[in-house]
Amino acid sequence: MADSFNMSGALRFDLARGRVSTAGVSALVILPAEALLHLCQDLGAEARQSFGASIGTELGRRVAERLGTGIERCSTEELVEQLGGELALMGLGSLGVEYWGQALVFSV
Repeated sequence: MADSFNMSGALRFDLARGRVSTAGVSALVILPAEALLHLCQDLGAEARQSFGASIGTELGRRVAERLGTGIERCSTEELVEQLGGELALMGLGSLGVEYWGQALVFSV
């Protein structure tokens, strides 16, 4: 069983260097959501897909790094909590999951 997602200390601000990071590891950029929206609107479908995939890959990498081999024992709900916490840290909303019969549906 994975620990609950803990956001305390998740974002670190190094004002002397002008740097924001997650747990001191990944460099981040904080920008207005509207600017990101304008950028994505101007991208073609392939570039938007690549951009989204790179975000998903980074989210998955962070969760896998944090959970290590324990990831194999996590329930779907525990993984959603971990991924949702990372998504929230990026300011991209919250993540939910529902089962519709045999379908697994994620909502952002």
